[in-house]
Amino acid sequence: MTSFATSLQSAAFNANTKWIVVSTDTAVHYHLGVDPTATNADAILPANQSMLIPVGRKPTGKKLAIIAFA
Repeated sequence: MTSFATSLQSAAFNANTKWIVVSTDTAVHYHLGVDPTATNADAILPANQSMLIPVGRKPTGKKLAIIAFA
């Protein structure tokens, strides 16, 4: 995914997805859900960092949304 000024969604995760690794070279806000929209109120991943994020017990159909840090 590429970070933009509007929220972008990843492809949906499958049933075997337990964790995702998110790595970015620019600061972003992120949100995880079935039809997520990231906003500046969501969690922040700082620039040049990686984070291991648990997808949850029912990952099928969940997606990751990101937006550039504002």
